[in-house]
Amino acid sequence: MQNSGKYLWLLGLVVLLAVCVGPILAQEVEVVTEPVAGEEEVAAVEPIDPDSLADDTVLLTLNGEDFYVWQARAMVANHAAPTLNGAANLWVEIQLKTAEARARGLADDEATQFILALYQDYFLSGSILNEALGAEIADPTDAEVEAYYTANIARYERAMNAMIQHITIRDGGRPLAERVVEMANAADADFNTLVAAYSQSDDKARQGQMRGGMQMFQQQLGETAATAIAESSAGAVLGPFVGPRGFEVVKVSAVTPATVLSLEDVRANIEQELRMTAQRAAYEAMMERLNAAATIEKSAELEALEAMPPQNPMMMPR
Repeated sequence: MQNSGKYLWLLGLVVLLAVCVGPILAQEVEVVTEPVAGEEEVAAVEPIDPDSLADDTVLLTLNGEDFYVWQARAMVANHAAPTLNGAANLWVEIQLKTAEARARGLADDEATQFILALYQDYFLSGSILNEALGAEIADPTDAEVEAYYTANIARYERAMNAMIQHITIRDGGRPLAERVVEMANAADADFNTLVAAYSQSDDKARQGQMRGGMQMFQQQLGETAATAIAESSAGAVLGPFVGPRGFEVVKVSAVTPATVLSLEDVRANIEQELRMTAQRAAYEAMMERLNAAATIEKSAELEALEAMPPQNPMMMPR
């Protein structure tokens, strides 16, 4: 029962309401009924697994017309409704509004009929055709995935990142810096206290905290300090180093070494990108073939319009 003609019929219903009546609210309708006096209250309906329903199951009948599970699934698959029951409620709303729109004669004029037919062709040539093209694309081979990974290895490199505290010493020079290192390595050392007591840096108020990568530490603390941080681990006390602003004593709070994501880490992303690339190539080849086989004669008026400065009008979603 799931054939393209029925899908286009379904899309035509959605488009008719969008063009003739306005936005369609895809909200589920909750019907609350009060028990009639003297009658027993109806037992609660047990939930059912939507996947267990056969495609030819009738979900509801409106004025003698059946609405099937396969139609509801088509609406959900095309993002017209979030659930099967939501699709059923929306279908009822569409049918009722469509009948009202036709009763008002809103679909009778030539321009509206043209737009309705255009929307049907538009969706058929857009998302439906693109989905069909995608289904024809073969999965990339392991060799293709590995070749892409190797050629784009820089995309999967992750730079070193660290969080540190540092003490900058200008007055007192290396002797004071070395004493600070000794105090920082003591068992009962509190680096925050040492920062407050000895640091002569502008970030003293932030307990000398820094977070960043190799380049930032090179600029702020010097090449030697940056290299030592990259090779260290959490809790290490480093220095003293000669930096741009004086002698530096560093305590490492956390460090993530530079790494490269493995092929398995990124395989799924690469496969998806290769499929998209292949689908774009297939689409471009198809359009080149179609344009080459078509006879297109542009009027002088159209050529004059195309010569105008580009504009940015609102376009139909593709």
